[in-house]
Amino acid sequence: MAESLESLAIVIPHTRFPLHKPSEDTLHPDSARGEPLYSAMSSSSQMLPVINEKRNSTLVPKPSEATLQDVENQKNVIDKEESNSIPLDKLGEPTPPPPVHVIPDGGLRAWSTVFGAFLVIFCTFGYFNAFGVYEAYYVDTFLSTQTSSTISWIGSVQLCLQFAFGFPRTALRSRILPLPPRHRKCRIHILLIHAFTNKREPILPSDPRTRCRARDRIRNSLRPSISVINHHFFRRRALATGIVFSGSSVGGLIFPIMLNKLFERVGFVWAVRASAFLVLGLLIIANCCMSTHLPPKALRKPKPPVDIKKILTDTPYVVGVIGGFFVQWGLFFPFFYLQLFAQKHGVSETLSFYTVAILNAGSIFGRLLPNFLADKFGVMNLLIPCAAAMGILIFSLFGATNPGGVVVFSILYGFFSGGFISLLGLTFVTMADGVHEIGIRIGIAFLVIAFAALTGTPIDGALLGRDFVWYKAIIFSGVVVFVGTGLLIVSRGKLAVKKGTWRV
Repeated sequence: MAESLESLAIVIPHTRFPLHKPSEDTLHPDSARGEPLYSAMSSSSQMLPVINEKRNSTLVPKPSEATLQDVENQKNVIDKEESNSIPLDKLGEPTPPPPVHVIPDGGLRAWSTVFGAFLVIFCTFGYFNAFGVYEAYYVDTFLSTQTSSTISWIGSVQLCLQFAFGFPRTALRSRILPLPPRHRKCRIHILLIHAFTNKREPILPSDPRTRCRARDRIRNSLRPSISVINHHFFRRRALATGIVFSGSSVGGLIFPIMLNKLFERVGFVWAVRASAFLVLGLLIIANCCMSTHLPPKALRKPKPPVDIKKILTDTPYVVGVIGGFFVQWGLFFPFFYLQLFAQKHGVSETLSFYTVAILNAGSIFGRLLPNFLADKFGVMNLLIPCAAAMGILIFSLFGATNPGGVVVFSILYGFFSGGFISLLGLTFVTMADGVHEIGIRIGIAFLVIAFAALTGTPIDGALLGRDFVWYKAIIFSGVVVFVGTGLLIVSRGKLAVKKGTWRV
């Protein structure tokens, strides 16, 4: 009897289960007060002789060897789970959990990066949006002996470089990069601007080394400034990107007014130099504001190799790139020729000076509202209406020959063109099957679209001719925009089938 109780006393502590209040069926059957069995076992050792052999043989059976082995196995399993759940370092203390990279989606550092990228876009695309002022000045004063087509090559080359030479960085290396050395970005536009301020010929740099350095400054500043937004935002990435690209609209609002006024007061040379100093100061501020937010090296997983053949045979992507090419082919016709169009149709010179600024003011809201809705309804579902609206508005130029029509056209076209430009890059992001494909898809798409930007406005200028036959350029630009819209609709349908959702 004593041996049986000693065995039970040894077994019970190893079970590690707390003793609960006993139920009625576990009470001692011969006890008038209904004392539980475990109370008798936990009492003093003097009570043990009172318990008879029959009672203990029925109520407290001697545990078998199998039962003892099961309890021992359970003890080993529990010890093993505890040792696995709480790792210990060499000193016997719990080791900290591995670090986790979190994209903040906000905060002072993230929004200061957005502001810095906003300034970079302000000084790059924003300055380019003022080329309509240069086009009108060149045609009327500076290069009056040249055709509109020849002059438009100046702006189209700048636009092409901004699109095309992001390919070596974003596509060939196919990863999000940290910012380049800061001193290189501060020289981005100064080189190009001063290339044609001192004398009339050549307008573009003739030295191949100068052109190469200018190209390098453009790609080293613009692309990282856009991609760094992905370091800080995930859920609100489209909204943050829209805010950044609104810098293009703000720059297109300020620079045309500034240049038109300075051309009259200080002349062409100092007007361009003044804008160069402004760009220099803003880019210094931008470099102080932007920062990267990359995961630690220990958390960076090796990316799988990019299958170029699969990307180039992806039907939604290929059709979408071709559609973007056609839309881009006619998109910049108003940006280059709207001020000249207003002047040639009898609109006052004062209002003509502000047409490009009004157009870019409208695009501020176009870069914010569609991007905000794209996070909820899908990027392509907002991109296609913007493209269709642009085609309709280009054909409406046939009736916009008075001041009111020009102003309304400028506001509406600025809104929808701003939405299209800011959503186009995100469209190719949604087509990627993984993060490792984003860079190569954007790089290839922008490289193709760059040739549309390079040739679109010179074609418009050739169609205008020296007699300014506007209907030819309007029909060409409107038709190619509608063709591109149709291709984007086809691409959107195939992408929706591929992903199994309408929100694309």
